[in-house]
Amino acid sequence: MSVVTNTTTIGAIEAPSRRNTELAMLAFAVIIPVFAYANVGLAKDGSLPAGMLGYGIGLSLLAGVAHLMVRKFAPYADPLMLPLATLLNGLGLVLIWRLDLEPTITTDALGGAMAPKQMIWSALGVALFLGVLLFLKDHRVLQRYTYISMVVALVLLILPMFFPAKFGARIWITIPGVGSLQPAEFAKIIIAVFFAGYLMVKRDALALASRRFMGMYLPRGRDLGPILAIWAISLMILIFETDLGTSLLFFGLFVIMLYVATERTSWVVFGLTLSAAGAVGVASFAGHVQSRVNNWLNPLALQDGGVTETAQAVYAFGSGGLFGSGLGQGYSRLIGGIAPKSDYILATVGEEMGLTGLMAIILLYGLLIERGVRTALAARDPFGKLLAIGLSGAFALQVFVVAGGVTGVIPLTGMTMPFLAQGGSSVIANWALIAILLRIQRHRALARPRPRPHLRRRNDPGGPTVNKPLRRVAIFCGLLVLALLVRVNWVQYVKADELAKDPNNRRVLIDRYAHKRGDIIVDGKAITGSKESKSGDFKFQRTYKDGPMWAPVTGFTSQRMGSNQIESIEDDILTGTDDRLFFDRTLSMFTGDKKQGGHVVTTLNGAAQRAAFEGLGSRKGAVAAIDPQTGAILALASTPSYDPSKVAGNTDEDVKNWQKYEKDPDKPTTNRALRETYPPGSTFKVVTAAAALEHGLYDGADEKTDSPLPWRLPLSTKNLVNDGNHPCENATLRVALQWSCNTVFGKIGADLGNDKMLETAEKFGFNEQQFVPVRSNASVFSKDMDGAQTALSSIGQFNTAATPLQMAMVTAAIANDGALMQPYMIDRLTDPNLDVLEKTSPEEMSRPLSPENAQKVQEMMETVVKEGTGKNAQLPGVTVGGKTGTAQHGVDNSEKPYAWFISYAKTADNGSPVAVAVVVEDDDANREDISGGGLAAPIAKDVMKAVLESKK
Repeated sequence: MSVVTNTTTIGAIEAPSRRNTELAMLAFAVIIPVFAYANVGLAKDGSLPAGMLGYGIGLSLLAGVAHLMVRKFAPYADPLMLPLATLLNGLGLVLIWRLDLEPTITTDALGGAMAPKQMIWSALGVALFLGVLLFLKDHRVLQRYTYISMVVALVLLILPMFFPAKFGARIWITIPGVGSLQPAEFAKIIIAVFFAGYLMVKRDALALASRRFMGMYLPRGRDLGPILAIWAISLMILIFETDLGTSLLFFGLFVIMLYVATERTSWVVFGLTLSAAGAVGVASFAGHVQSRVNNWLNPLALQDGGVTETAQAVYAFGSGGLFGSGLGQGYSRLIGGIAPKSDYILATVGEEMGLTGLMAIILLYGLLIERGVRTALAARDPFGKLLAIGLSGAFALQVFVVAGGVTGVIPLTGMTMPFLAQGGSSVIANWALIAILLRIQRHRALARPRPRPHLRRRNDPGGPTVNKPLRRVAIFCGLLVLALLVRVNWVQYVKADELAKDPNNRRVLIDRYAHKRGDIIVDGKAITGSKESKSGDFKFQRTYKDGPMWAPVTGFTSQRMGSNQIESIEDDILTGTDDRLFFDRTLSMFTGDKKQGGHVVTTLNGAAQRAAFEGLGSRKGAVAAIDPQTGAILALASTPSYDPSKVAGNTDEDVKNWQKYEKDPDKPTTNRALRETYPPGSTFKVVTAAAALEHGLYDGADEKTDSPLPWRLPLSTKNLVNDGNHPCENATLRVALQWSCNTVFGKIGADLGNDKMLETAEKFGFNEQQFVPVRSNASVFSKDMDGAQTALSSIGQFNTAATPLQMAMVTAAIANDGALMQPYMIDRLTDPNLDVLEKTSPEEMSRPLSPENAQKVQEMMETVVKEGTGKNAQLPGVTVGGKTGTAQHGVDNSEKPYAWFISYAKTADNGSPVAVAVVVEDDDANREDISGGGLAAPIAKDVMKAVLESKK
């Protein structure tokens, strides 16, 4: 038997170039910034920006040419580095253009618009990227220029000392016709070349240790020279250029590369000690550095009476929340100067893209750093490893120093965020840095079987010995990114509420008035509006239709004085910040639509409100009307009133108007319907009648009462008198209510006692604040009263006091067969499109009396209108029940009394659609002319009529 064996020869497998992956990622890297560009235009002007096409084509061309060069000259390079750099650069251009749209930070004095210049610098950066790929065939060629690199780097670092300081630091040089450049951006690449070449030669000497101290091997004294020299140069930069960032960057870069080359932890500890000592020493006498440290320690402290740039940046982060205000809708202009486009551009990211957007940006940087470290790990030559880790470490340190300074991890520095911030030097240098990293990866042409592992000599820098510290540096870079992520979560999420409430944070107020406020709606029509402010940071201010009539309902919202009542209670809905409007806010971020507030739909009846307001006229008083079956408030009027439109702005005139209202002795800003408690007088007798029936003192309306005439108050020498010669002796409840007999109801109160009267009064809502949702003061029926006091309180005197809303609730409960419904003024809350977010459902509050007893009180009240003091409230074809009241006012009734009238209207088909309480304080009327039936009843009649007609 023969065995046939087939053999297949496998040749070298060509490694995939992954350039198509890079091309696909580049498409996203271009589309995302173009989408962001469109989003800014939509947010600012409501339309796609005119320059969007040009921007998209320009960015696509830059990315496309760069891709073709990589495909040609570095086909096996990392596929993510170019897309990541393109995406960051593209977003940076969008952010700078977005900030150019703010007139206050785009003046000629500040250099004008920066986005076009940044586009040119970006093009030059890509050109240098192409040049590096084209002319740098082998990165190892750079090792030949080790000491030349050192000289060039030192020249670049020292050069700014001979130019004037800008913003307190000497890190720029000015070239006529070109502008300002930061030589340090180029020096970081050149000095990385020097360090890589120098450490290639000196690593063995630097790795030797002379003695062991506290578990660490310390270097020999003769080998301290290089690190001390670099430390001295870093201090020189810090002292003469007063720039903490550049100093940290170069010293940190050297320590990282030294550690990778020697794997000696002692170098790291020694380097950190020198760095800390130098920074503390310089900070003790350098004013600019001291200022930066103080701002870091106290970021929200005021300086020269104003909010600092650092504080404004912190407020920007705090205002961004999870998803931000949307591109183009933040307030980075408050930071001032050119800082929003340079040092503080991350604050714009945090404010407008939110915590999620800021974390995404930081993670993009982290991914770019990771690809750089991966390049170092994959490099096959020691010089390439050191150069790659040096460039990646420099990039990581710069990201950390800049982002950490802005977010408060470390003091602020003068460096720029790579690719993102405005700065020609930075974008050009970092494109060159990416090109060198891609060029280092060029040797991975074929994937060959991995050789068997073999031991490497200690002096072979290309093996596992070097890769071990590389991995530790990778962990260190990861920790830097993690520290940034933790910090931004702390500032932007944990501290967000605290920062929003800071009185120096104007962003909250500016955002509140940055768009049209939602409306308060009555009968399907808005009674509020918005108009553009004439000046200042607040774009829109509130307007009111028939402001004085609706002020007791709406309250006011003012750019200077704040807000109250519905405007305050439902502020989140009206401004659009309510959590239930999250979807609308998120959608507007992507569509560019203007942020809109939701609407508050009230239960008010426009005709009834007008009847109440016009009925009161120039007299002081208030009206409350309720739907007894639901508790919905139909009218809420108070006079004299005020015009909320006259205090809505932020001008001195608005303040003067408010002060005038506040000083007015007639208290026009007081909502008398809810906040003023009056002696209810004889209107309270319906509560006493209900108590008599509920507690079994009497069984019916026509049962004679035990009420002699005259009747002396318990434990008193005084008789309780009636107002006139009426048939009150032993009168029935019906007759007693018809003629408002004080003796009958006073004795009922005394017979029942304080506890039973209190029980009934509290079932009607006394002694408890009401929230409709505006707060109504608690009406009062006192506890622990003696017999005389209880008797007087039972006829609406002594300490008894009630709001008009309370007496409307009493009337409504009687009209609704004993069921008292919870009063409410807001029917529903809606989103900007009037879709319902929340709807109020009628809710029973209590049952002060049984249906049978409620109907008995109704009969008594209807007799008052038909045959008694309430005839002025009669309506043709409608059953009306009511009760007049003339409440004593002042010591010994020395001042003019209040005129009260409570009533309800019943129809055959609709039951009882309205209950009304009216109180009038008329200082101009003759005392003998003041009565509930004369002054208040006609107003109640008009209100009831308006409600009934609206039901037809």
